[in-house]
Amino acid sequence: MGDPQKVFKAGRQLICPVCSYDRFWSSKTLMNTRTRTFFGMDWTDSNATNYSCVKCGYIFWFLEDL
Repeated sequence: MGDPQKVFKAGRQLICPVCSYDRFWSSKTLMNTRTRTFFGMDWTDSNATNYSCVKCGYIFWFLEDL
């Protein structure tokens, strides 16, 4: 996962709404659809970027980088 980091989106710093911490781990998630999965074309689906709070685990999801 790498080192926890401060994250900025749309010019604003992310702050966890649960615990108010400001450090997150980042990861990518494939946003599968039933049709593309049925035809074996999952690789064409969109990705989401996830930021998980280091302190409490709350997860932010972003469909595109802002």
